[in-house]
Amino acid sequence: FPVTIVGAEPGVAKFYTCKHKASSSLILPDLSSKWLALKAKILGFAPNNLYVESQVVVTTVDQVVNENAIESIYLLEIDTEGAELEVIKGAFKFLQLGIIRNIQLDHHDNDLKRNDIKEIISLLSGYKHQKSIKHYFGSITEEFFSLK
Repeated sequence: FPVTIVGAEPGVAKFYTCKHKASSSLILPDLSSKWLALKAKILGFAPNNLYVESQVVVTTVDQVVNENAIESIYLLEIDTEGAELEVIKGAFKFLQLGIIRNIQLDHHDNDLKRNDIKEIISLLSGYKHQKSIKHYFGSITEEFFSLK
């Protein structure tokens, strides 16, 4: 299957592919992060050599919904390794219209990625924050939102 990269706006963007494939993202992590240093050490890589930059075509959730005439989305799961805010910005039209009923996203509360949770909660003002579930490692949580 072809991979569709979604972000804040359509176009071409930098994409950072992680050598271990689990942390690729539109957002380059802070290479001086203590969390990244530990992660890289465990994986046997140097932090500065962990990511390869490339160019990718980006679409938005709003475009995907429009192009496919989607009338309702029960759950939008966003696990984009730090680019969750960009995905939400690119879904804003259909978030406002209530097409997307529930949202689940990862929140990284460490020095690896920027912390956008306050801005995300502000953009999701029409949604009720239902629950946070902490991962068993690190300071990552799953955040759940539902239409009010």
